[in-house]
Amino acid sequence: MNIEPVESLPTPEYPDKYSDEIHDLLATTYPRRWVAKSLVVGALTVTAALSLGSCGILGKTNSADDLQNRYLPIFEYGDGIGSIGCMAIAAPVFLSEEEAFVIMQAAFAEAGLTYKNKTLSLKNATRPVVDKYSHQDDYITENKRGTLKADGVLELGKGTPVVFVSIIELDAWQRIGGGYSTASTYRFKEAAQELANNNPGLIVFYDPVVHIYNPVSIFGNLGDPGFIWAETAEKAQAKSESLLHQQVLAFIEWLRAETSR
Repeated sequence: MNIEPVESLPTPEYPDKYSDEIHDLLATTYPRRWVAKSLVVGALTVTAALSLGSCGILGKTNSADDLQNRYLPIFEYGDGIGSIGCMAIAAPVFLSEEEAFVIMQAAFAEAGLTYKNKTLSLKNATRPVVDKYSHQDDYITENKRGTLKADGVLELGKGTPVVFVSIIELDAWQRIGGGYSTASTYRFKEAAQELANNNPGLIVFYDPVVHIYNPVSIFGNLGDPGFIWAETAEKAQAKSESLLHQQVLAFIEWLRAETSR
């Protein structure tokens, strides 16, 4: 058999590395068994976007260190409001700090970042004073300066503290004195925004809160209550975890854009 050079090579039907469409293909195509798992799909989408970009997650170390002096935004995924007591018709599912840490650590790891469960006390920090018995607009009554405990440290630059605003924080930040009610309201997103607005270099996430609610079984068919809900505790837990995961992914995307300038 004589070996001869190929004069013309047909274009393959599969995408090659030179195809402009390969980015969208890799970022949006998953095995069928994964499609039902929104948490997995969301993680893969951001991971693919980061790895296919022209630069890594961080552009310059100096730009990461510069974030220490900036007020960092929170990313709103989840209403972050839950009430318990006599006025609550749908039970809120609160995430524990342990559950939140696992979710955040996994999301950061997918982007090549290390998040550690380190106890870190921030001196002379500013945190909100809340009134969980107030159901009006004055939920945050004032700000207080003192020591703030961070839930972990993201190994970014010199190390960036992270706070997850959970029910533990809001109970600890409850104002002393005042009125009392048989119902308590927790506004995690509002407290997280206040915390981020007053502490430069602090990464803040919050409990998104998903409610267990079945409009047919609760006092008849009440329709859509207007908050984020699921019909079972398991579904509410999964949806809440997914929303927190999206908060972290949104922060990573923002971080990548800021440090690549």
